[in-house]
Amino acid sequence: MSPARQETLRLQPRRTAVAYARARIAELCNGLPREACYDAQLLTSELVTNAIRHGAGIVTVAIECDETSVAVAVGDSGPEMPLAPPVDVSAESGRGLRLVQAIAVSWGVKRTADQGKVVWFRIA
Repeated sequence: MSPARQETLRLQPRRTAVAYARARIAELCNGLPREACYDAQLLTSELVTNAIRHGAGIVTVAIECDETSVAVAVGDSGPEMPLAPPVDVSAESGRGLRLVQAIAVSWGVKRTADQGKVVWFRIA
């Protein structure tokens, strides 16, 4: 059994951050089943996008991956806690947290010491 691979990214809140985070997930989680890696990329994209749109400051992405699972935590310094909006089938956005709820084995949100927040998930 090989050790877990870990990396922490500190990203400027720009759209390019989403693609960079996806690429790092793909590289670090290369040994996972393809579907698990894809799901981790999708959920990371959603959470980084939310942090850029609704959060504040640098976006931090902590990734931990081993042969059986991947855990990702996305944080920012914005004080507003994320909420899943009511379902609107005609809306072009607003499904990120619902995807996390549907796909992740576990997930959660926590307030940080600096009054920001971290949204995390695990896929196995």
